[in-house]
Amino acid sequence: MRRTQRATSMFALIAICPLTAGSFTADDFTSGMSRGALVAIAASRSLEVWDIAAGSVAMGRRSELRVDGTFAFCEDGLYAYNHNVDFDVDYFQTVQKLLADYGQPTKLATELQSWVGPGGGYVRSVQLIWRRGDDRVTVNVAPEGRDGKGALRHNRHASVSYLARSKCSAGQLAKP
Repeated sequence: MRRTQRATSMFALIAICPLTAGSFTADDFTSGMSRGALVAIAASRSLEVWDIAAGSVAMGRRSELRVDGTFAFCEDGLYAYNHNVDFDVDYFQTVQKLLADYGQPTKLATELQSWVGPGGGYVRSVQLIWRRGDDRVTVNVAPEGRDGKGALRHNRHASVSYLARSKCSAGQLAKP
């Protein structure tokens, strides 16, 4: 299935595959794989990989502003993978599969993030969180935001990420 997504400034580190302590496998990506292995997968899909921050890369088509996923590496080993989910097409099936695979989430959380765009306010999101050993699986969704007059402030967003235990993820795993 082809996904066209925009790059985000931070990834939400969310997951959907069965995890064992310190590992995940999702969409042909496995924790611990090298950046070179990721580049090879991207090439086989006619995609490219580029740096977005220290230790983090994006995969997609840069010229089209298309980001199919973001990845974080620690000592050349993948420990985090994130991709957006089309809310209208993929979100329901993604959550349905997670519920079938893992049962109920271990935590349901809500979050308010300041909205710095026109009109101010907050972006409200809901997170479904599963934990497997020291790893975390999270699905995040933020519905579209509207101002008091009904004008669209921000589009809805859903994402899925995978976070495996590593020396680089310790602080992130401590969060809910």
